[in-house]
Amino acid sequence: MYRAAARFSAHIGYLFNEFPLADRVKAAAEAGFVAVEHPAPMQIEAASMRVLLADAGLAFAQMGLAAGDPARGEKGLAALPEARARFRDAALAGLDYAAEIGCRLVHPMSGVLPTGSGLDALWPTYLDNMGFVADEAAKRGLTVLIEPIGPGTLPDYAMARTQSGLDAIAALGLGNVKLLFDVFHGANEGLDPAAFIATNGGAIAHVHFADRPGRHEPGTGELDFPAIRRALAEIDYDGLIGCEYVPSRRTEDGLHWLRGWSQPVAV
Repeated sequence: MYRAAARFSAHIGYLFNEFPLADRVKAAAEAGFVAVEHPAPMQIEAASMRVLLADAGLAFAQMGLAAGDPARGEKGLAALPEARARFRDAALAGLDYAAEIGCRLVHPMSGVLPTGSGLDALWPTYLDNMGFVADEAAKRGLTVLIEPIGPGTLPDYAMARTQSGLDAIAALGLGNVKLLFDVFHGANEGLDPAAFIATNGGAIAHVHFADRPGRHEPGTGELDFPAIRRALAEIDYDGLIGCEYVPSRRTEDGLHWLRGWSQPVAV
């Protein structure tokens, strides 16, 4: 049996960053991507983003919500009790922006653990805020993503373990809260990405790719991407695959790996 070829989204926080942000949309289209994604697209007004996407013939795959203030070292607010009001105000603005540009997937980052605190202490706040966002997202036809990010990438991030993401999804019990599974983060955690996908496919709404180590394009490291590809085909994954990797050279010069994914896969 053969399954359809994968479709890819360019994470333009990483790819094509030799260009200004607005120009990366066109560059992604010219390289053969069908979508783009970015954690903070609101630096471009929604009306302008719609024009960029329409001109390029691309969708906007997923975006971040309520990331907080980078100047203060904030990496999201969803799990921080003292930031509840700020989180909700920012999340509502982000949801409206996502709906306006046609982005169906949104990712509220959990935030960095306060000194001396652990996830258990923040768990009620996190679930309460995520439930609020999910309810508001549902009104707009959107899905909320949880992306675990381990200490090798983001020290002291609250939602650091993939199992914590699955636990939150189960605790919320809402159909529009799903997992963003990043094979790089998962492998750093000690998971076998293909095995995890095979076991937990029903929870996954979006996938991110990067090889390990180095976080460069597939084929530059040790991850078994053919096995990951087969696992995605076997669960009938029909979402996009977000390319969130650090190009080892100019983005266009490292896209040769895409050719191997342009044909249907046998399973």
